[in-house]
Amino acid sequence: MDMLIKVSCPACAEMFAADSAECGHTVNCPSCSSEFQIPLQGELEVGNIIDDHIIKEFIGKGSMGLVFLAEHLLMNRQVALKTISPDQLHAEGTVDLFIKEVQNSAALQHPNIVTTYNAGCKNNIFFITMQYVDGQDLSDVVTDDHTL
Repeated sequence: MDMLIKVSCPACAEMFAADSAECGHTVNCPSCSSEFQIPLQGELEVGNIIDDHIIKEFIGKGSMGLVFLAEHLLMNRQVALKTISPDQLHAEGTVDLFIKEVQNSAALQHPNIVTTYNAGCKNNIFFITMQYVDGQDLSDVVTDDHTL
């Protein structure tokens, strides 16, 4: 849900309100017209921009991360963007585990495995972008007795 956040212009220090969905976007200060990027705040939400990707929709949640449908702004390509959940970010070993996942997924190439495109950290938000495949969540496909 969008909410108003306080933003300080780095050029003139003027405080003003902005919609939280504008985090990651470049804006002009209403006082001095200086152009700057509103920093990301905690959890990502629809409309936020991270590393040339705009968040379009929340897809799901795993044990340590959140997954969003995003679009690469220059390539016009839909991607799955996975982040570490803010509540898990400071848990011991979480960042190391995420980095290991990034490295392992980047090493895999197979027609039946989604392709990893990019990974990084912006404003303390660790992310990985990968091929988006439209369809059902695996947990919805697997039956109660853990068979397909």
